[in-house]
Amino acid sequence: MSLWRRRQHLAWLGSAWSGAFATEARALSTPLRVLWLVTGGKHRDAVARVLQGFEAAYPQWRFEPMELDQADYKARVPQMLEARPAPADVMFWFAGERLRELVRMGQLTPLTAVAQADGWAQQFQPALIAEASVQGDLYGLPLSTYLWGFFYRRSAFADWGLSPPRTWPEFLALCRRLQALGIAPLMLGARDDWAVAGWFGQFNLRLNGHSFHAALMRGEVPYTAPQVQAAFVAWRELLTMGAFHRKSQELNWRQAIPYISRRLGGMMLMGGFAAGQFPKAIRDDLAWFPFPPLDPKLPPLEEAPLDLLVIPTHCANPVGARAFLRHMAQPQIQAAFNESAGMLSPHQKVPPPAADWMRASTHALQRARGLTQFFDRDSPSAFSAPAMRAMQGFVEAPQRLPEVLQQLEALRLQHYAHATPPSGRSPAAMKRRP
Repeated sequence: MSLWRRRQHLAWLGSAWSGAFATEARALSTPLRVLWLVTGGKHRDAVARVLQGFEAAYPQWRFEPMELDQADYKARVPQMLEARPAPADVMFWFAGERLRELVRMGQLTPLTAVAQADGWAQQFQPALIAEASVQGDLYGLPLSTYLWGFFYRRSAFADWGLSPPRTWPEFLALCRRLQALGIAPLMLGARDDWAVAGWFGQFNLRLNGHSFHAALMRGEVPYTAPQVQAAFVAWRELLTMGAFHRKSQELNWRQAIPYISRRLGGMMLMGGFAAGQFPKAIRDDLAWFPFPPLDPKLPPLEEAPLDLLVIPTHCANPVGARAFLRHMAQPQIQAAFNESAGMLSPHQKVPPPAADWMRASTHALQRARGLTQFFDRDSPSAFSAPAMRAMQGFVEAPQRLPEVLQQLEALRLQHYAHATPPSGRSPAAMKRRP
């Protein structure tokens, strides 16, 4: 290398190093803001502990945690992201269509370079890395997952002489046995429309298979299709037999939980996050089983929403944001957070959870041959909000099923640009496939 070339190279190195130091200095002087969704007291404690751990490990950062409750989060974050700069550098978010919506709007920073540098593809479950990616780029750090299934008290079932069902006929028999004992078989916080939609997702997935369910969530299948009607008819059987507690329509999901705790209700279909809402004194008595199969020919399928941490495109402190995600990607951090929050960790090096119900949920997740997110995560927000309200109307008046199906179909045609009215010939997307 000539003397001139050597001097030019050294000058470039000096400039690069000074630029890197300047970037780091600016990042350290800029507050690092992390926005989290908090679902309740136990979850808030888990979030607080993990944030305090980051502050202790990185005292050089000016750290500013932020939180919103569940009722406001989904509605407010897309609007918040329109600010320049974004109000937070790292945000809690969701996989599925909710992630794809923000990516299409250019609101999220790709994490592919960080993931490749740190080997995330080898550390996290491949199916969950795929759920956090859009068109080959990773946009979210997998943080937590959980299965939807039935919570119940182990001691209560033992005292009542009951066992978890393995088939749908066994589940119906269990409901009738509970009714004979004077106990409401099922609790439902129907004031929360998403809790209601959780039932439809299970029926449609387990009757019609993963491909059909995904096509329906993409708006490619009419809600008046016979397969969709069959899912509602199976749901209606539980409603008309009185399997749900008579106060279900008055309760939200948190208010329904004490009925299980006090043995006034037998079971409750809910995501794993609900465990933290049960009184501490009875958490060791909690048990869990997956939604029973409705079609034995289909492989095991589960609703397993994936929570993510994302970096907004217009965040003020991208250097600090990447440092926080790298901290949260460590297996010991993921293990401590998810165990205390009642979630399952996507990290493959995390040991099995201690709680019995979480081990049962982990086993079901490992057995699953197909995963979905959730009704309001897999479908566009403009569609899912009114659609879930329509499902609330079905729970209130199951005899109005034809009207509800027509209402859902009208919403599909309104909110999916590619949707076409159902024709006499069934489209390929409507074919039933496992």
